[in-house]
Amino acid sequence: MNMKTISVIQKVMLMLCALFVVSACSYDDEEIWNKVNEHEERISALEDWQKQVNSNITALQELLNTQDYITKVSPLMENGVEIGYSIHFAKSDSIALYHGTKGADGADGYVPAISVKRDTDGIYYWTLDGDWLTDSEGHKIKAEGTDGKDGADGEDGKDGQDGEDGKDGHNGSNGHNGTDGRDGITPKLKIEEGTWYVSYDKGRTWEKLGVAIIEEGGESTSCTCTCPITDVDVQDEKVVFTLDSGDEFEVPYYETSSELIITFAETTIELEAGGTAELTYTLSYNENVKVSAIGEGVRTEINDGKLIITATSENFEGGKVLVHATDGEKVATVELTITKMVITYIEYTATEEIIPSYNTFGGEGIRFLKDKSTFEDGKGKWAYKGVPTYIQDEGLSGITTLKSIILPESITDIGRNVENYPEADAGGAAFKNCSSLESITIKGNLATLRHNTFNGCSSLKNITLPESLTLIQYNAFQACSSLESITIPDKVTTIGEAAFSFCTSLKTIILGVSVASIEFHAFNECKAIESITCKNPTPAELGTEVFPKDYSGFGEESYTYIIYVPKDSKSTYDKAWDWVKNKYSWMTDNITIVEQE
Repeated sequence: MNMKTISVIQKVMLMLCALFVVSACSYDDEEIWNKVNEHEERISALEDWQKQVNSNITALQELLNTQDYITKVSPLMENGVEIGYSIHFAKSDSIALYHGTKGADGADGYVPAISVKRDTDGIYYWTLDGDWLTDSEGHKIKAEGTDGKDGADGEDGKDGQDGEDGKDGHNGSNGHNGTDGRDGITPKLKIEEGTWYVSYDKGRTWEKLGVAIIEEGGESTSCTCTCPITDVDVQDEKVVFTLDSGDEFEVPYYETSSELIITFAETTIELEAGGTAELTYTLSYNENVKVSAIGEGVRTEINDGKLIITATSENFEGGKVLVHATDGEKVATVELTITKMVITYIEYTATEEIIPSYNTFGGEGIRFLKDKSTFEDGKGKWAYKGVPTYIQDEGLSGITTLKSIILPESITDIGRNVENYPEADAGGAAFKNCSSLESITIKGNLATLRHNTFNGCSSLKNITLPESLTLIQYNAFQACSSLESITIPDKVTTIGEAAFSFCTSLKTIILGVSVASIEFHAFNECKAIESITCKNPTPAELGTEVFPKDYSGFGEESYTYIIYVPKDSKSTYDKAWDWVKNKYSWMTDNITIVEQE
């Protein structure tokens, strides 16, 4: 209800209160409430008309700009009365086109009539009450989008006059290309504060048109608000729309047939960006049947009984293809949905091409694409349809030609045993004994590094562990004899039994701030160790013989390294890690705990 309606009701209610004060006699308020109800009905009728006219404006522009064709025109019914048309398209959503309806008006009321008219340039422009609608610069507002035409080429220059070795004149320069035509704009109407407004910029700004309801005391009348389209004529191969300006325009019309049928084995096709799909179709009969296709987001071609679909855009995200078959009288259509095929590439280097087994990488709908995988000059890519989320247990173990690999971010589990997942000790050994593996990057949201994952990777020098990691299981890096340094991410809480044992080249160890438990022999036999940096001010609980000790007193090897701990935590570490100052004084003289500055 608008503000003027509220104002009228308020005044009526004040008069009613006054009557109560002046007299206790009974009164008949039927006339008052009739006026109130009549006012509300008029406002509601105007609002309904506003919705219908906006629908007609939108529908009119869609009809003028459509590259689709109509398959059905049916009446639009309300309470058993035809109120318009429902226009159905082959590939687009249907639209509603309303007849003229009666709306409330009054002596001072006004109902705008928005329509289109074709100008001398052949283009349709919007009109308001029969006059051209113009923008702030005075340009007529188009109802259809058209491209500007290219400028004509300049004429060739005239030949030079004959003379001694005369030369031809220079060619004239080409004319400039015409500027692109402006897109069609859809006006939009609204009623606010009893006034009509129109917008030409999708509702960002509004222009006042005129009073939509009568002032208080005016007499109510009714008028017929006409539709811009006055007639819809369905013919054999077209639907002719007649405008209130007298202009006509046509949209192709085809009625589907039960006799002529075109079918495809699949109606949902996966296609990668830049990829091509070749589909064979079947017709119920082939004689004199012409097949064509319209692509949305893809390019289409009919060749020798096959439909060829190509995704030409690098930003391809899917599309649709409408296939149309006709013998001149009957028509059949099929709509195909084109979805984007997701392909994940996993980069690796190796001394020779590696073809992983079918289940090395797993995930929903994952499939190895051998024809899209490549290998050249020691660099390879494995192509997988879909998104791999895990590596199967022992998936790449024992491949001695693998030198490096970059795992995609989608990988969240390395060494999963599908049957027993997610049991803690199931699976593992994904890269076990890959003796030539030198480098690996793990990007994914990996929480657990399963047991024996890199056990025996004797050439492994560089590894990037993800920040998401919380647990390193037993033997994970055992016998990685070329590994020189390791940084344990800050979320890791537990380093498992013998996780880094026999990493004989390991010099530098950085333990993350959350490490709370380091189990039996975790860094045992790390003979080259030079420093251990502990970021956690609370010492981790150690299992037996976690770090190498100085057994020189018994004729064993001697170790010398420094354990760096956070500031003000040395005494805590001295007490918790008392093996550094063991009761056998000759054993640990060269291992010290030092506070970081």
